[in-house]
Amino acid sequence: MTLKRVQQLYLELNGSHPMSAEDDAYVRRHFVPVPDTSDYPRDQLLTWMAQRELPLPSYLLSDGTPMVHPDYLEPLRRAGSLGDLEAWFVGHWAEVEQDVAEEEWTHGYLSGQYVCLWSVTPENIKAKTEAIEAIQAEIEALQQGRGSRSRLAAAVDRLDALEPPFTSYDEARFGGPTSRQVWIEDVRAAHRRAATVR
Repeated sequence: MTLKRVQQLYLELNGSHPMSAEDDAYVRRHFVPVPDTSDYPRDQLLTWMAQRELPLPSYLLSDGTPMVHPDYLEPLRRAGSLGDLEAWFVGHWAEVEQDVAEEEWTHGYLSGQYVCLWSVTPENIKAKTEAIEAIQAEIEALQQGRGSRSRLAAAVDRLDALEPPFTSYDEARFGGPTSRQVWIEDVRAAHRRAATVR
């Protein structure tokens, strides 16, 4: 019953979008089934997922298997216990940013939807935000004639290192292009064209 509840919560959040064979292959290549270890048995992890105390799966395969990041347990282990996990997570943001931290915890981390990162840690979540902000700022500066293409390229490269390639299923569930498409592929293409024109 716990597995069914996790599957239900996942579908409520992500919608019902069929996984193709290519989607399944992508997920199997980059993600793993919910772990089953001596310190954290699979049934216990599924229970905590169902209670919204741990992130929901990142994907459900076409056969319903919940899949998570390979280092899914790393934040829990770094925090020391389930009871300390939230405080450990939000503690990575400054006091004046606690509203951002709580939003990231509730609607980002616990959703399981951080499939835009190879590894879902507070450090990487912040690094992604900072990289996108740097890209946006440099694009605006370039439009005003005072930007740097090398700084833009460096910011895009930082984001590129954080993000996996995604799969077509992600476009369906998120209702549009992925962050890789918007902030890496499209930005590189646009600024290659701009450099060629000049």
